[in-house]
Amino acid sequence: MTAPIVIVGGYGLVGRLLAERLAPQHPGRVVIAGRDSTRAAKTAATLGHGARAVRLDAADPESVRHLVTTERPELVLACAPKTEKALVGGCVDAGVHYADVSADGAGIEAVEKLDPLAAHTGATVVLSVGIAPGVTNLLAAQVCSSFDEVERLDLGVRLGIADEHGAAALDWTLENLAVPFSVVHNGKVRPQRPFVARRHLDFGDGHRSVAAAFNFPEQRSLARTLDIPTVRSWLTLEPRAVHLAAVVAARSGTARVFGSAKVRSPAVTAMGAVPHQQGRFAVCAEASGVRDGQSQSVAAWFAGTGEAAMTAEVAAVVATRLLDGDQPPGVRHIEQLPGWRGILSAVRSDAPSGATGSRTG
Repeated sequence: MTAPIVIVGGYGLVGRLLAERLAPQHPGRVVIAGRDSTRAAKTAATLGHGARAVRLDAADPESVRHLVTTERPELVLACAPKTEKALVGGCVDAGVHYADVSADGAGIEAVEKLDPLAAHTGATVVLSVGIAPGVTNLLAAQVCSSFDEVERLDLGVRLGIADEHGAAALDWTLENLAVPFSVVHNGKVRPQRPFVARRHLDFGDGHRSVAAAFNFPEQRSLARTLDIPTVRSWLTLEPRAVHLAAVVAARSGTARVFGSAKVRSPAVTAMGAVPHQQGRFAVCAEASGVRDGQSQSVAAWFAGTGEAAMTAEVAAVVATRLLDGDQPPGVRHIEQLPGWRGILSAVRSDAPSGATGSRTG
């Protein structure tokens, strides 16, 4: 047995699905960590394969220090709603590899600043590991690689309300219905209200769907990593009635009530109590620019079943790359990793219910 693989938040929906993938492949190495030691222990016992549990407060530097010094993990996988500075910093200081499925934009930008330290200590930190951000980043890199110059990139996410989503994902979505966010347009940062602007996107099902502006963090990170003057992210919800209700709530100002955690909490509980099944999701990337002196547009999409399960699948693929030891130290978004095309191919091949495609216009 070699060094542990710690899954922070491993008793949440995505964390548990990730643990179920890794535990059989790495017997005796998977450690479920989180504030709730009872849930962590129960999850570890259910997993089997030698999995065990430890208590960790990811926001407490001393708790993180205790984890990295006593467990001496090779890899920490964060499956929590927020990117905790104490956790990432503790891993980087100790030279421990780290990957994060969070869509916490502010946290992601803070972690990017740790790149020089990670390069020095030998830690590889991978951000944007999931569906959005994650697969959207990989599709963006794919479509943008066709151009001499990219002028605009649009990213789309389609989610079904009947799909099983973790409590953290539901809370994040409701919160981001309430608050404005920043976008990069023509090289300048400007404010945007959620679900006010809209765009028609191709999710690969034969027609263009209406999607609304939403605060996915990769629209800002990709403007930096791929050097694109205009990058926008869009969300469409199914069934259509739910999407229209979100539009009305956002434009009327009613959605601002979700800025309060006290309001979101019972709403998340109620949504989680509704019977769910693994529903369909889809993501797409559409780029326009210049190639060989000619204007061109390129689109690519990926559709599958079970957004949470696919998030775990992406994290498992990234974990395998990190454990193989062939990734350079430093802080990287998923599309910045050497061999990112291989990651996208692995995700596609490991998704039996997935469908992919592309077009050039």
